[in-house]
Amino acid sequence: MTAIAVVTNRKTYYADVDWKDAHLAELTEKYPNHWVAVSEGRVVAAHPALGRAKREAARNTGRDEKGISAFYIFGLDMVL
Repeated sequence: MTAIAVVTNRKTYYADVDWKDAHLAELTEKYPNHWVAVSEGRVVAAHPALGRAKREAARNTGRDEKGISAFYIFGLDMVL
């Protein structure tokens, strides 16, 4: 269901993808049509605008925006 991802840190990206895939149904229900920033197996921010999600994630984790993976979660109304 997720079609867009922002790769910023290859070391953590694959673990974040695996976590996102395992929780996709839950994420789709809770964060439709939002960018979801994921770090260390949890959602650290979500917002319709990518830049805002990344800034909030950096603030919430104390990490650089570049080290946080973000995925666009399409709402069920967007999935054919």
